[in-house]
Amino acid sequence: MEQLLVQRFKAIRNEAGIPIPVKPVNVFMGEQASGKSTLAKLIYFFKTLGFELNQSLISIAQRPLPEDEIEDGIEVLFENALTNHFATLFGSIRHFDDFFIEYQSPTHQKIILQKSDDRLKIDLKSLNNPSLSELEAELNSSRQHISPKYPVNDKGSGKFIALMGFTDSVKETLSKWGLKNDIVLIPDNRGIVVALSNSMKDFYASIKHNIDFSIPVDRSNEYIFYNFIQYNDDLVRAYKFEGGFEGLRLNKEFLSGKPLSEELKLLLDVIEKRTYRVLKGEYSASKDVERIRIRDNQFVDLQNASSGQQAVIRLFQDLYSASLSEKPACRIYEEPESHLFPTSQKALMEAIACFISANPGNQIILPTHSPYTLLAIDNLIQAGEMAAEYPKLSDAITEKAGLEPPARLRFDQVGAWFLKDGEFISALSEERKGIIADYVDQIAEEMEETYTEILALGFDYANL
Repeated sequence: MEQLLVQRFKAIRNEAGIPIPVKPVNVFMGEQASGKSTLAKLIYFFKTLGFELNQSLISIAQRPLPEDEIEDGIEVLFENALTNHFATLFGSIRHFDDFFIEYQSPTHQKIILQKSDDRLKIDLKSLNNPSLSELEAELNSSRQHISPKYPVNDKGSGKFIALMGFTDSVKETLSKWGLKNDIVLIPDNRGIVVALSNSMKDFYASIKHNIDFSIPVDRSNEYIFYNFIQYNDDLVRAYKFEGGFEGLRLNKEFLSGKPLSEELKLLLDVIEKRTYRVLKGEYSASKDVERIRIRDNQFVDLQNASSGQQAVIRLFQDLYSASLSEKPACRIYEEPESHLFPTSQKALMEAIACFISANPGNQIILPTHSPYTLLAIDNLIQAGEMAAEYPKLSDAITEKAGLEPPARLRFDQVGAWFLKDGEFISALSEERKGIIADYVDQIAEEMEETYTEILALGFDYANL
């Protein structure tokens, strides 16, 4: 089972040593600076590690063997890539407490990071299996075929053929280790990218090439934001080229040469309906502009839409396109509730449930401040559990509760945690098979206490 154990890292204490299982749906709720984003970024770190290792190995594989020979073996290469990636996302460890982080991949491979004696120590012993030694032999074999005379893009050269063979071996090994995944982190400041002009987005994207991410300074916000700009451009390009949601669906059918399954059609239809419900209109796109049609002949350009519409549109588009691809994907949505009214938060959670239903390998991580997120997910769990126990009620759940089959969750698909004072508290009740309402109610009770105190002060003063 995939899980993450974190102790004494930044705001997280976790003195009890509670591991966090990484499930299809993962909700981290707490006050600001409680460790929610740290957990999300750690998951992002490990899930993007495969890409970083792949880039490092491919770079080495393109160097002729006599030059820059690998003396310490492939494990050192891995450690260097991992250390640089960690520094990009979390900066220097100089001022951190001695921490312990253990990640267990879906294939039960373990990677351990810990600070000890003011150094970052990396334990890859779990990866020291035949796959690692085979990969090192493949790397050296690939480099023997490299000749400086031929460019790597010469498809007739032994260099190109060797490199392609090694690339396939890297992908296969990373897949065995469970480090291969389509992961995207969409930050909480996502709306600004929608509002920016194309020239400004190009300007921000160009800055990335001038930043040295190997310097051990926390550049996580820059790294994540620039990666999102690139992903945003690819996403928008696809929607503009196809004209919107329906165009993407028709293109999928055209390329596959067959119609979509009825289950997938229903799932995509639910996401599209929830999108229009939140946007208060229908989304359309052309080569030059994205719009929301609010009435028959009235449109609002997305660049001039409300902050809530701008903040949520890329989430819905991403959920739709990722579900349509039918390939396993992982998403991290920072503060998904940003700029959204509670009923819109509910609709977004229902679209997220559809994304989870699209592929058993799909995962989503939601760091949030909003209790409405938890309450919406609890409704989806109750709908899913009831439909599983009483299948004849499925149509009634759709009709009365407005929750179609793909917009439901099962209890074992969800992990929900409150983060407080550096510790983890599960927000789930095994007995009830749902969210523990007491933790959500505490927020309302605190507000009620303040209200009562104010009334009491007024009553006492009036009766002096």
